[in-house]
Amino acid sequence: MTVDIDEVYRRALGDTTRPFAYQRRVAEAGLPEVLDVPTGCGKTPTVLLAWLYRKLLHADADVRDTTPARLIWCLPLRSLSRQTANLAQTWVERLGLDDRVDVHLLMGGEPSTSQQWRLEPHRPAVIVSTLDMALSRALNRGYVSSRYAWPIDFALFNDDCHWVFDEVQLMGVALTTSRQLHGLRDALGVPSRHGSTWMSATVDSSALTTVDAPTITNAVTLGADERADPNLAPRLNASKRLIRTPLDDVTKFEQSVAEVVRREHVNNTLTVVVVNSIKTAQDTAKQLRKSGTDDGATVELLHSRFRQPDRDRALDRVLAGPQDGKGLVVVSTQVIEAGVDLSARTMVTECAPWSSIVQRAGRCNRWGELGDARVVIVESSSKGPYDPDEVATAWEVAGRLHGEIVTPDSLAAVHVDASNAPHLTLRRKDLLDLFDTAPDLAGNDIDVSRFIRSDGDVDVSVCWRPLDPERPADCGPRATRDERCAVPVGAMREWWKKLQSPAWVYDPLERGWRPARLDDVRPGAEFVVDTTAGGYDPTVGFDPTLKTPVTPIEAHVDVPTPDDDREIGGDPLTTEMGAAVSLATHLGDAASAANALCDQLRLQPSTSRASIVLAARLHDAGKAHPVFQEALHARSTTSPPDLLLAKSGTKGTLPIPRDRSGFRHELASVAMLEANPSLASADGADGRLVTYLVGAHHGRIRLGMRSLPAEDEGQVLGVREGDEIGRTDLGDGIITEAIRVDLSLSRLGGDGSTPSWSARATDLLSEHGPFRLAWLEAIVRIADWRASISPSATEQGAPR
Repeated sequence: MTVDIDEVYRRALGDTTRPFAYQRRVAEAGLPEVLDVPTGCGKTPTVLLAWLYRKLLHADADVRDTTPARLIWCLPLRSLSRQTANLAQTWVERLGLDDRVDVHLLMGGEPSTSQQWRLEPHRPAVIVSTLDMALSRALNRGYVSSRYAWPIDFALFNDDCHWVFDEVQLMGVALTTSRQLHGLRDALGVPSRHGSTWMSATVDSSALTTVDAPTITNAVTLGADERADPNLAPRLNASKRLIRTPLDDVTKFEQSVAEVVRREHVNNTLTVVVVNSIKTAQDTAKQLRKSGTDDGATVELLHSRFRQPDRDRALDRVLAGPQDGKGLVVVSTQVIEAGVDLSARTMVTECAPWSSIVQRAGRCNRWGELGDARVVIVESSSKGPYDPDEVATAWEVAGRLHGEIVTPDSLAAVHVDASNAPHLTLRRKDLLDLFDTAPDLAGNDIDVSRFIRSDGDVDVSVCWRPLDPERPADCGPRATRDERCAVPVGAMREWWKKLQSPAWVYDPLERGWRPARLDDVRPGAEFVVDTTAGGYDPTVGFDPTLKTPVTPIEAHVDVPTPDDDREIGGDPLTTEMGAAVSLATHLGDAASAANALCDQLRLQPSTSRASIVLAARLHDAGKAHPVFQEALHARSTTSPPDLLLAKSGTKGTLPIPRDRSGFRHELASVAMLEANPSLASADGADGRLVTYLVGAHHGRIRLGMRSLPAEDEGQVLGVREGDEIGRTDLGDGIITEAIRVDLSLSRLGGDGSTPSWSARATDLLSEHGPFRLAWLEAIVRIADWRASISPSATEQGAPR
C-alpha cells in the first residue's frame, strides 16, 4: 500500500488536517539534520509521519529501502516518554500500520515484551527513549541492561537507525556526544545506513559543531511563504503579554511564587507554573494546595521522580484540562519544555536561560486560540541546573520586553549569547575503548555517564515493598517498571544517610537481592526498601523528608530475556526455555535462523554472510564438553544418556561442579575450532571471523579471554587445559575429531607461533571497525536466540 503525504496526515491527525508546506518538504526530501521551527508548529508529526511515510508508504521503493528501519526518538527527560510513545502508537494504528511497525518504550524496567527490536532487527520500529537509556546503548554501556547484551544494542543503536533528538537546549553534554557519534558513524562506517535529526525552536548551530561532525549538511527552517500560510500563521503569531515580576521575598521563593500564581490565575482556566528544580516544584505545589485559588483550582505536579503509574495518572489529568467548572494549575519542572501539548491561558515561570523561556512560553496560547494570554517571568531562586550568567541575561531581556505583546517568532528572534561552556568530547579513541565490554581487573567499567550528563548525576531506581522482618532477604523478584522510581545518584546517597531500615540492591551476578552498601549507589543500580521507610507519595513523588509508609505496587515476573543473562556462567535461554533440544537440532536451527535473518536484512552472498551462517552453525559445538553434557542431563532425566543436548528442558541453574564455576561452553567451541581449523573456513567463510563470532556469541569472550579470580593456572572460564572432548557429530555431516583442549590462545602472545585471542580480536576490530564487527556479533546472537525460542523439534522429536 502506498499513499501520498496528504493522506498520511489526514488519516493520522484528522480528516481536515493537511501538512504545512515545510512538513511536506521534509516528507518528500527526507529527514534533515536540523529542524529549526518555532514552538507549536508540529515538529513531532513532521518527523514521525515523514519517517513512517518514507519507510512504509512512499511510492518509490528506493526511498522505502534506504530509509533506516529504526527511528530512535530521544527525549531529554523521562517524564514524557510514555506520552510520546502513545502518540506514535496512535498514529501507527490510524495509518493501519500496526502489523508492519512496532512502537517500543525504552525506560528502566520496561517489560521484556517491549524489546523485540533485538529479535527482529529488520522490522520497522519506533523506539521512544530517554537520553540516558538510548545514548548509553550507543556507547556500548546500556543502562539497566546486562553487560553481555551491551554489544547487541550497540550494533542496533548505531546502524540502520535514524536518531531524533527532541529539545536540544536540555541535552547538555549529551548534545556534543550525539554529534560526535553521528560523525564517528560516518568516519568508521556502519553496515547499512544511519541518520540524525536535532530539533528545537531554539537551535544554537555553534553547539552542533564538533570535531568529528563539523558541519550541518541539511537544515530546515520556515521560509517567508510558509510563515504567511494562513493555517500556520496563527501559531506563529500566537500572542501573549510578557510580564517580568520581581518577588517580594526571594528567600521565601515558593510562598512568593504561590502568591503570584494566585494573583495571575484566571478562574476556570489552565495555568502552568514552571520552576527550575524538583524540590522547588514540590514545595510550590504544596503551598498552592494549602492556600488554594479563588476558583478552587486543582493543583497537579509534574516532574521526573514519580513511579510510572502515578506519573501517567497525573499527566492524564493535566492533558484533560480544567474539569467540573474549576480551573487547573499545573506545577512542573523543565519537563514541560519537551513534548507536552498544552495551551495555557497563563504561564508563570521562574527565570531560566532564554532558550528555555522560549520553550516554556510556547505552552501559553500555543495555538493562538486564547485572548489576553500572559507569560509572567519571576526572578530565579538560584536553585537549579542552569548557568547563573545565562539566567541573569534572560532576566535582563525580560525586563526590556516587560509589558509587550510577544509571539513565538518574536521571542525566538531575540538573540542571546549562550555560554556554550566546554563539554567533555567523545573521541574516536574513547569509542574504540568502549568496544571492550569486559570490566578491568578491579571489576570496574569505563564510566559513560560523563558523556551523557554534565553533572554526572544520573539515576538509580528505588522500589518500595513490605519486607518480612524475619526474612528481610526475601525481597521478591526483580523490580518491574511500574514499581520503580528514578532517583538521582546524589539524592540517593543523601537519603541513604537517613534511612532507618536497610536497603537491598539487585546483584546481577547472583541474580538476586543482597544488603546494599553506600558504594552500590551508582548509575543503573536497583534498590528495594521497606514501605515503612517512607520517601515517596503518589502526589508528590520522591521526597526523602516524607515519613508516611508507601503504598506498594504489585510486582509481576517477566519471562527470561537477554537482559536477565547477567551471571558469568549463566545462560537463561539454555536452561529456562522449557523444552529439551538436541545439539544437532539447535545448531541446524541456528544456521537456518541466520540465513533467514540475512535474507530479511537483504545481505547478499559475501564472506560476511558466509561467516555469519557458519558461525551460527558451529556456535554451540563446545556444549559437547563432558562437563556441560553432564549438567544438562542432570536436568533432563528422561533424555537418552548418549544424546548430545543443547537445551535442558527444565528451569533452574545448571549443576556445574564448583571447581568448574563460570564454565563457558563457547570457549570449548573455540578450542574445538582451533583443533579442527578447516571447519571455520568452509563455504567461503573467513575462519578468523567465524572463530571470533563463535567465541563472542554470549558476550563473555570478545576482546579478551580472561580467567576468573578463583581459577588456578591452566583453567579459563571453567575450561581446563587438556580437557578431552570426544569425536562429535554436529549434524549435517559436520564432524569434529576428538581433541585435548589447548588454552595457549588465552595467554599473552599466544603459543609463540600463532597470535593470542586478544591480538586476533584486535585485528578484526581494526579491519571491520566497531560498528560492523558488533553488527556481525549481533546477527549471530539473534539467530541463536531465535533458534532457542522456537526449536524445530524437541529432544523426543515432537514438532513444535
